[in-house]
Amino acid sequence: MNYTYILRCADGTLYCGWTNDLQKRLSAHNAGTGAKFTKSRRPVVLAYYEVHESKHSAMQREAAIKKLPRQKKLDLLQTPISPLRLTAAGYPVSVFAPPYPTENVVYLLTGDEDAAHVFACLHEPKPILAAVGGFDWNADLSPWPAPALTKKASPFAGNAQAFLETLTQKIVPQTEQSLDLSGVNRALAGYSLAGLFTLWALYQTDRFPYAVSASGSLWYDDFVSYANAHPLCAAVKRVDLSLGDREKLTKNARMAAVENATLTVKQLLEHAGVPVAFTRNPGGHFQNPEQRLADAIGRLLDRTKEDPR
Repeated sequence: MNYTYILRCADGTLYCGWTNDLQKRLSAHNAGTGAKFTKSRRPVVLAYYEVHESKHSAMQREAAIKKLPRQKKLDLLQTPISPLRLTAAGYPVSVFAPPYPTENVVYLLTGDEDAAHVFACLHEPKPILAAVGGFDWNADLSPWPAPALTKKASPFAGNAQAFLETLTQKIVPQTEQSLDLSGVNRALAGYSLAGLFTLWALYQTDRFPYAVSASGSLWYDDFVSYANAHPLCAAVKRVDLSLGDREKLTKNARMAAVENATLTVKQLLEHAGVPVAFTRNPGGHFQNPEQRLADAIGRLLDRTKEDPR
């Protein structure tokens, strides 16, 4: 990966540069070997960075930022990171990468803005977070057709198989090729219906050894029966499940089964030999989803260190 970055110097001045190793470059600046400008203005701190697919793109952006007036540069600093935005198989993918090497890549099924909040909430060291958007929630994330939850809602179309094939055969390979990644710890993560899709995917593909289902819609019609009747793919190494402690109190009869369904699925996964963490979060389904996702991803990645490679 390549980065364009802005440093805040000890005297309050700003320095812009580009690199393909941001951590190493920051150390060089603070050692006095990064640039003449920063040598006499140490220590410097990383104030902003962007992820780029190519050296050429990073250098072009560096030149453009250097031409900005100081206030425009300060405006950039209000958002510490700008992700790399790709299009893979027609779907938008926003890549949030930490300023240091990592072998952990999490594919998060959500929009760009939500992913930015999740990445900000992640504790250090952070993984690469690849946010995949552009899908139809009720159609592309539902494993088989089911009735709508309410009279005003759309029915569930059951197109998950087609979307999963696109995700595994096109989106993931194209994203990792763009980032020049190989030999990664790959996880799939989602909230609500995306959490259901994440767990269902474990029965379909071995591309995601790690999975996060935060407040997953495991109440979904016949999902528990499906999980009980089908084998997991052998590659599953670890799963993190979480749920709001008030989610079972919903007035919707179908959704009220979510806690029993989640605990049953937990038992099925453990019976299949998969290590599973389960966390009850305070509140209902819509309380702090980005923080819940970040916490779940953090728990999962903390435990991957225990797993054999």
